Amino acid sequence: MKKFYTLLIAVLLVTVMINPVSAAKPGSYNKFGTKAYGMGGAFTAVADDASAIYWNPAGLTQSSLLGVQASAGGQLKPSTIKDITDFIKQAKGLSDEEVTISEVKGLNFPENANINLNGMVAANLTNFGVGAIVNDRISITSRKETVTFEGIEREVTKARATNTIIGQGIVAYGMELIDPPIVGSLSIGGSAKALYAKENGVNIDPDPDPKASKIITKIDPKAKKGLGADVGALITLSDMGIVNLKAGVSIKNLVNTLEMTHSALERTTTVGLGATFNFPMINILSARVAADLEIPKNGPKIQRIGAEGTLGLFSLRLGAYGTNLAKSAQRTITGGFGVNLPFIDFNIAADSEGYANLSGTFNF
Repeated sequence: MKKFYTLLIAVLLVTVMINPVSAAKPGSYNKFGTKAYGMGGAFTAVADDASAIYWNPAGLTQSSLLGVQASAGGQLKPSTIKDITDFIKQAKGLSDEEVTISEVKGLNFPENANINLNGMVAANLTNFGVGAIVNDRISITSRKETVTFEGIEREVTKARATNTIIGQGIVAYGMELIDPPIVGSLSIGGSAKALYAKENGVNIDPDPDPKASKIITKIDPKAKKGLGADVGALITLSDMGIVNLKAGVSIKNLVNTLEMTHSALERTTTVGLGATFNFPMINILSARVAADLEIPKNGPKIQRIGAEGTLGLFSLRLGAYGTNLAKSAQRTITGGFGVNLPFIDFNIAADSEGYANLSGTFNF
């Protein structure tokens, strides 16, 4: 474990010394489900595959008799993997957790160590769903601060690096409450979650004495566990074969007992509102658009829009999300492509931040 903490320290130092530090955009961690992410995460009212266990459990009422989905994605360049692997080999020679600046400077630093990995495995049997999702990320923050030593002021960089692993085991169920014979329906759903989190934190705090060589580190690698619950509803407003209009609502983390110090947004109660329009043009051609608004109790609102066009065996998706979609600096563009074979679908999604996701889905 010491080697991993040393990696964090060195990565942080090289980032502070060489590269500007950028914070992750709000909503950038919720990339579960390739189809959903290709549409910018505007999936609250869509939720028509096994990833509904995350986006809106009421969507399980739309699921096939049996469905299995596996997806994985990441924002990590192949060159970065090699750099980190080489660095770990060098880090074996460092002797203690309080690493000196001279020791760290002797290492070959990775130029980019921003890591964000996501994975999901989900399955449904009619209206029941079960699955697991995991997110692993390294985040780096820093700030300039003026310190005084023996009456002399100087500017130093204080910083923090964290590696956060968050896992959720989910059991979900959806049921249809109202299904009139002509038009409209109302479904509700809920999920129970077993939560796991582990944060490895490193603080870089230079000594006010410019001659001091020690870097102060504080590491708290304790794992934490908790329970959670989500609820959702899905309303079909029109289903006349010409225009299919649906609205959805979800409340993530309605219950969440997981205690996390530095990732409060992960346990924040978040309301999601969504709508989708589906236009079946001809038998082999259809299109739909979707829009979501995420409202966390603590944190900025996140806007999401998405579209999907399907022609025969192929689907093309486009989306965006951010705190203000009108401003390019505050939005992320997503896109995706799918191949829809009998019983099996293959999908890929990517975004303007260099993230990519792949999935395979079996439906019967």
